[in-house]
Amino acid sequence: MDRHLPAPTGEAGLQGQRELWAGEGRVSRPRWAWAQDEQGCQPRVLWAQCHLALPRQGLKTGSFFYPGGNVTYQGTAVTLSRKEGILHNYKDEKEWRANIDTVMRWFTEEDLALVTLYFGEPDSTGHRYGPESPERKEMVRQVDRTVGYLRDSIERNSLTSSLDLIVTSDHGMTTVNKTASDLVEFHKFPNFTFQDIEFELLDYGPNGMLIPKEGRLEKVYGVLKDAHPRLHVYKKEQFPKSFHYADHPRIAPLVMYSDPGYVIHGVSSCWVHHSPAGGSLRARRAPCLASPQCGHSPFSVH
Repeated sequence: MDRHLPAPTGEAGLQGQRELWAGEGRVSRPRWAWAQDEQGCQPRVLWAQCHLALPRQGLKTGSFFYPGGNVTYQGTAVTLSRKEGILHNYKDEKEWRANIDTVMRWFTEEDLALVTLYFGEPDSTGHRYGPESPERKEMVRQVDRTVGYLRDSIERNSLTSSLDLIVTSDHGMTTVNKTASDLVEFHKFPNFTFQDIEFELLDYGPNGMLIPKEGRLEKVYGVLKDAHPRLHVYKKEQFPKSFHYADHPRIAPLVMYSDPGYVIHGVSSCWVHHSPAGGSLRARRAPCLASPQCGHSPFSVH
């Protein structure tokens, strides 16, 4: 959710599935509350910039299965929206095409200016079977066919010259090394104790952040910086600039990532088979493809 919600508007400051509210010393609700809360919560301004601004300009917006698209933001809702059920089957290729047909009608018949359209694949298959599995590779082919159908639909509806198409995702994926003898386990590090920590974002994959208690930053950093060869710990201001990550005010004083194939275990060792990619910039980068028309729009694509 921390990647889905800011995607339509760019940098937003969402740093994890749970958030420490800066200056208030409290933790936000978990990610599933964001999509179910009809009143919206912390991300309401961040994700909904477009959906708030465009109606005020007399333009209409829509959301089709996009995370967070079914709720009301500061009293404003999208013009048209569709929300999937909890047990929705994301794999149905025929449904994907029907959803695209609906979105095309929203543009041509309902005169919408912006629509966010979500497909739950190849994410679900990748998490279940692994990014290198035959099942995931077949799902990528299905996604490719669907993107082709989407582009053809844009042309059939005479929208090629007027519609900006951006295709992106929330993360890359890599297989977790479950049998390694050198797991990254904070609760086993010598001289490290969570009693020195005010707030932690660990156990969520290959990335993590820590806020040490007042006066303990240097102590915690000294313990962790060489605690494990697969773990890379930085003070916020020293985090590699190539990640384009640590400059935001909501980033904690200590930022870390693990090598590809390793997850960060905090208070316990909890297993996931596949996770968003770790320290490799190539592996962790989410794809973002834009149609040529986007080059004439007043924003840049990174």
